Amino acid sequence: GLVAASVAAPVDLVRSRVMDDARGSGVGGSSAKYGGAMDCVIRTIRAEGPLALWKGWAPSYLRLGPHFMVSLPLLEFLRSHLFGLKPL
Repeated sequence: GLVAASVAAPVDLVRSRVMDDARGSGVGGSSAKYGGAMDCVIRTIRAEGPLALWKGWAPSYLRLGPHFMVSLPLLEFLRSHLFGLKPL
């Protein structure tokens, strides 16, 4: 969960900002702030510092952490009891 949240947080932040920017640049909206994902990363780092890419890490962990804590032991249980395979 920790690794997944740490890797996913910057991608989620950039995706959210670019998608929000595209929504605002429609008919009657202002012009786009970002030229793409890499432009968003560069502008975010320049304006807010590199740690800004991990804004929203806690909600990401709260979403992904429990998922991994439940799904991986469940997968091992199913492998060994349902399919008769050795645990990993």
